[in-house]
Amino acid sequence: MTPEGIFIFRPDGLTDKRAIEEARRVIAESLRVLKAHPPPDTFLGSQTHEPVPLPGDEEK
Repeated sequence: MTPEGIFIFRPDGLTDKRAIEEARRVIAESLRVLKAHPPPDTFLGSQTHEPVPLPGDEEK
């Protein structure tokens, strides 16, 4: 017997089914978003911009 005020969660088949369906929906949505957008640029070896000249630097 449990003391009053303590709730013990015992999932049933329906609760499990809903949790599994929600997890699958979230995974499917995540995969869709990842496929729809390009991977992030790591800036390793990429030339995406020119360096900003600092005061006193001379262009050659």
